[in-house]
Amino acid sequence: MRNSGQLFLFTLTIFVLPLFTGCGVGGKSSDSMGRFLFETDRVGTAVNAIGGNICVKTFEIASPFDSDCFVYKRANNDYETDYYNRFVTCPDLLITQQCQKWLEKSGIFSNVLSCSSAVTADYILEGNVISLYGDFSEEKPTFAVMQIRFFLIKETGDKALVVFNKEYNEKIEVAAASPADIVSGYDKCLANILNSFEKDLGSLSF
Repeated sequence: MRNSGQLFLFTLTIFVLPLFTGCGVGGKSSDSMGRFLFETDRVGTAVNAIGGNICVKTFEIASPFDSDCFVYKRANNDYETDYYNRFVTCPDLLITQQCQKWLEKSGIFSNVLSCSSAVTADYILEGNVISLYGDFSEEKPTFAVMQIRFFLIKETGDKALVVFNKEYNEKIEVAAASPADIVSGYDKCLANILNSFEKDLGSLSF
């Protein structure tokens, strides 16, 4: 009976102790988790102004990228999530914020509003994040991949008219297959997409 009791305590220690030591899958400590966000900065001269107020709605994001966990593509139709490296919040919110900041600096619109504003918007911007992942499907190199579709909607009395609809795709090679380098690649992807989007907006006429 004594041996049975010792065996029970030994087994309990093996399975319960890790729950209190901050260890997770793969034996990694919770202290090793990475938290990242997007950092883009618009530079350059202003393009042609459209004017008016624009409301930027929170972007939609497709599954399986609708999580704060990083997503990696390992092979065709083979994706996995990284529990230990994450965005500080859901990436759709972060991308929306970066887009708002970019448009504010561009001066294309008179005011960039949140959709909770009491001010009437002349335009509404909607976005769909279609892809957002680190591409490890080739042996070398590694890529950051981002795909976004924008919808610019003009409010005309009792109607809403889509006046611009375009998808942008970016695939940036990163220096190394590390979370920090992938995020750096995401920043370049997003900057390229927003720069192209801004130029397209500047060519519109209403």
